[in-house]
Amino acid sequence: GRCGLPGGCPFVGAATELDDLPGPVHDLLAGTLRELVGIVAGFVREAVSLGQLRPETDADGVAWGMFGIYTAHHTKTRLLHDPDADRWAHGALEALLAPLKPSETP
Repeated sequence: GRCGLPGGCPFVGAATELDDLPGPVHDLLAGTLRELVGIVAGFVREAVSLGQLRPETDADGVAWGMFGIYTAHHTKTRLLHDPDADRWAHGALEALLAPLKPSETP
């Protein structure tokens, strides 16, 4: 849904502003985003261990794919005011995860 912050996600905004500026704030933001995506990758690995996703699932790739969907949703919502942003994001997430779900056994 929505983070409820008036300026949107501070990480997405800061990443856009600081991506080309070296320094301690850039480094802190980069480390924080890596940590955040790493936490999501850990959840994906847990889903694999529980049999909810296929064993060959690339946890880091899925986590970065989810972050890509998140940032695209942010742009579609905040900049483009796209009324279908939520529907699109849900569809994109399903498209990312559907091939990774294990086959149903009869």
